[in-house]
Amino acid sequence: MNEQEYRAAAKKKGYADPVRKVWDAGHASDAHTHDASLFLFIEAGELAMDVEADGHTRTETCGAGDTIEVPAGVVHAERVSERGVTFLVARK
Repeated sequence: MNEQEYRAAAKKKGYADPVRKVWDAGHASDAHTHDASLFLFIEAGELAMDVEADGHTRTETCGAGDTIEVPAGVVHAERVSERGVTFLVARK
């Protein structure tokens, strides 16, 4: 997926305009939730996201051109590779 396709998909799914974020290499978050659903598009670098569902945790590793959607209230944690990551994130 490219940025234009991501923006069109976000709009179609009812997300607000995305914002760009840059996280440094090694950034990691503790498990947490958000009140809003998130739709991410990885522009550069790599992001690993641990997502809890049905009592299990699955890890999704996303690189440039990948998207990931995290529904509101879902427990997740992020880890950034040694290359850092630049991504767009839209909320609804």
